Amino acid sequence: MRTYGWLLLLTLLSTYVYSLDTALRDLHIVIGAALAIFQVAASVVDVSPHGRDQMDGILLGMELLGFLLAVFTIVGVLHVLFLSQVLTSGAFALLLIRSAMKVDTGSPGVRLHVGIVSKPMVGAGCGQ
Repeated sequence: MRTYGWLLLLTLLSTYVYSLDTALRDLHIVIGAALAIFQVAASVVDVSPHGRDQMDGILLGMELLGFLLAVFTIVGVLHVLFLSQVLTSGAFALLLIRSAMKVDTGSPGVRLHVGIVSKPMVGAGCGQ
């Protein structure tokens, strides 16, 4: 999640300066490509080994379609960057939410939240 957060932040920051010169534009494109590749790779790794439900497969397909449209946009075949970003990022966000909701160790008091094991704080002002 830390890598994803940094890629998002760098993409947003480079959005505001990429029109100043060619080097900043190229940097923005590289960061955006890294973000898209990270999203697709994380989704494939997340969905494929679990044999998840049909909705996960549909969301993964939408994300891959968005990625393909982004590639066609970068090479100049199509001009649908915004649509590709909405499909890729939207599907990734929904897969991330669905994964977080499904992951549960089953033991009381311990939940697995996107790779981080957390235990409730007893007696530390948490209402317990």
